[in-house]
This record gives sequence, C-alpha cells and structure tokens, in this order.
Amino acid sequence: MSTALRDALKNNTKLWAASCCPRVSVDIGQAVYGRVMDDRSPTTLTAASSRMQMAAAIGFGGSQSETAVWHLQTAPAIHHFVLVAWYDTAAGEQSYTIFMAFEAPNPPVQGRIGYNFRQYVQNSMVPQLSRGYRDKWTVTEVMAMLSDLFASDVAWGQYFQPGARDTVNSITCYKYDVISVDKAIRNVNNY
Repeated sequence: MSTALRDALKNNTKLWAASCCPRVSVDIGQAVYGRVMDDRSPTTLTAASSRMQMAAAIGFGGSQSETAVWHLQTAPAIHHFVLVAWYDTAAGEQSYTIFMAFEAPNPPVQGRIGYNFRQYVQNSMVPQLSRGYRDKWTVTEVMAMLSDLFASDVAWGQYFQPGARDTVNSITCYKYDVISVDKAIRNVNNY
C-alpha cells in the first residue's frame, strides 16, 4: 500500500497531459481529493528560514494510512510543483514524491525547454534534469532541495529546467487537507 498512491498518480493518463506547472497542482489536487483545492494559509520560506521552519512547512504528521498534498511556488522566478506524502512501510519512514511540468516558452528561447507531467515522471525530456523525478524523497532530501534552490541559481537547472539559471528568494507552501490513502487512491482511479 505504501507506493500505491504514488504509482496511481504517476500512471494516470489524464495527469500526463498537464504541460504547465500551475496545472499540476490543480490537477493533482482534484485527482487526490475529488475536487479542486484552495490555496489558503500559506507558509513562506526564505533563505533565512531555519531548518525547523522548513521541516514544519513540509511536515506531514498524519498516520501511515493518510496522505496530503502540498502546492509549492517559487519567487521571483515562478515555478509550481507538488509534494505528495506517503508512508514507506519497507523503510519505516515518511516519504514524498515530487510532481511537476514546465511550460515551453512561446516563442521558443534558446536553452529553455518545456516538458509535460508524463515526460517528468518518465525522465524523458531532452535534455534530462540532473536531479529530476525520483519515486521517493525523504524529508531530509526535500529539505536539501529547498535549501539548494535558495543557495544557488544553478539549482533551478538541476531540479526544474535543464541548463537554466534562476534565482529563488522565497517558496510559498500550501498544504492541503489530510486524507486517507485508500480514499485518495479511489479518487485518483476515478479521475
């Protein structure tokens, strides 16, 4: 059961079509909860945020049979991505999967590519992200990603858009409601 929600999301053909970053948070929210979720009660992280503040922003706190979705948005360079919490029973730890897409620039810009949700989860964009999709992220790894994004403009190209360099001064986190994994899987399968 620990990986069933993650796999249902990454294999959902309707989600595959999401080709711009804000669409992923809307679509995953609707798929998991059965309705579009509201971005409310944000927590904003900056380079000055402590590890405790970062951990609190992405902390789950639900039971092993529950999940939640976070919509994260960077600024001033704008990118939206999603965290989905799940419990790894084999490792005995809270885990996450990160989902995203990136809209192709129109008109095209040298060195800037776009990719859809499917290309992201299959690591099939060209060129590939050096720190792209992985099935599982630990809390420590998600916190390291957020810290990397604040520390260096090179991190943008590693996590979001190959070869690009953009500055991240803040990351706004919107945590959606806790929901049972079983209900979330049913919702995703019906999406």
